[in-house]
Amino acid sequence: MYIMKMDPKMNNSRIDLNAYYEKHYVSIINSGAVGMVSKLVHWSLESFPYSMSRKRFTEREVLEVGAGHGQHLAYVKDIYQTYTLTDLRPDNIPKILKSDKVTIHDDSVDAHRLPFEDGSFDRVIATCLIIHLSDPEKALKEWFRVLKIGGRMTIYVPCETGAVLRIAQQMSTRRKQKKLGIDADYLHRIEHPYSYLYIKSVALHMFRKNLRIRKFPFVVGSWNFNLWSVFTVEKNN
Repeated sequence: MYIMKMDPKMNNSRIDLNAYYEKHYVSIINSGAVGMVSKLVHWSLESFPYSMSRKRFTEREVLEVGAGHGQHLAYVKDIYQTYTLTDLRPDNIPKILKSDKVTIHDDSVDAHRLPFEDGSFDRVIATCLIIHLSDPEKALKEWFRVLKIGGRMTIYVPCETGAVLRIAQQMSTRRKQKKLGIDADYLHRIEHPYSYLYIKSVALHMFRKNLRIRKFPFVVGSWNFNLWSVFTVEKNN
């Protein structure tokens, strides 16, 4: 378990990552300028609903891995029949999100090993997840496995360790973390072990013919001067 030191204002103790995500993550990521950018991230994942062939996807069964506190659900158009939220920390997902169409998986779900059969979902969504994983390639294979033929994965990939993103982080999330007494640099390194270029190279190697990448906020230009990309992978056979 990763442990980080906290200042005396935070119970004069040492807490683990579970405590950080339970107590502080939402307030850091959803407030101020960071909150505005976070909304743009969620919007960008839902802004291009068409396939490479310009046909609209059929998304009856949707799976979100690493759902966190369920922030993304509000941005998904109500075209699904079932929406399943999973997370390593399922207790953090608000129970108020449950409905006839929305299910919260009660057990802790490791994104590298999903408890679902092959071809179970029309769409798999991953917001701020892949950059945190110990084995992105294994996770991508697993997410692709549970997709139906004709389905798609939509993945948010921050442009780690790009110049613009590093500057933005220093002025936003890391500044907020430091005010809480968190060793922001240490937390960032253990939570974001892989670079954007590594994840991109893995995705291209696995899905080159079925992968589309859109950079944000600038559609053109180097990844080094963007903040994130949306990777869309289609399962055609």
